[in-house]
Parts: sequence; structure tokens; C-alpha cells
Amino acid sequence: MSCGIKHEGATSTITVAGRFVFELHRAFRDAYEEAQNRAQTTLVVIDLSGVEYLDSSALGMMLLMKERLVPAGKKIQLKGAAPMVRRILETANFQKLFEIV
Repeated sequence: MSCGIKHEGATSTITVAGRFVFELHRAFRDAYEEAQNRAQTTLVVIDLSGVEYLDSSALGMMLLMKERLVPAGKKIQLKGAAPMVRRILETANFQKLFEIV
């Protein structure tokens, strides 16, 4: 499991790989806080293409991220979720809270 961030123009991409579980909370928080504090960033993309599993703590982490980034004027997209991960997101009604591409 890993989490990293890359910046390109107005987009900051947070890449999560492996199991998206509570143990990633510090790395995930550090990544989205970096995006939040970067003035050029207007879009934060969460790349889930490498995620094989996520649990309720990952859903909670994404909700906390939204609470911080949206008031800071950042747009959020969830990208590349595998069918099983997408099913979990849809069961939690995340399609109503986030743009899923």
C-alpha cells in the first residue's frame, strides 16, 4: 500500500495503490494538505486505479478531504476505480458527493 502526490499545472494527483485502509491515513492526509496549500491547484484527482481494496476508513478519509478541499476552492475527482472499488463507492453513494471518472 502506498500514497503519493504529483503536481502538473493546476492539477494535483494523489495516487493510492494496494489496500486503501487506515494505515494510509497520515500519508493520504499529508498529500491532500499539500494540494490544499498549493495555490496553483484547482483540481485534485484521486487516482484509484492501483487500489485493490478499500474499507470504511478510506471512505471516511475521503470525506474529511472533501471537507478541507472544497472550502479552499478545490474541485475533486475520483479516477480509475476498478469495478469492485467502484461498487463500494456507489454503495456508499459517493457518486453524489464526488465526480467519479
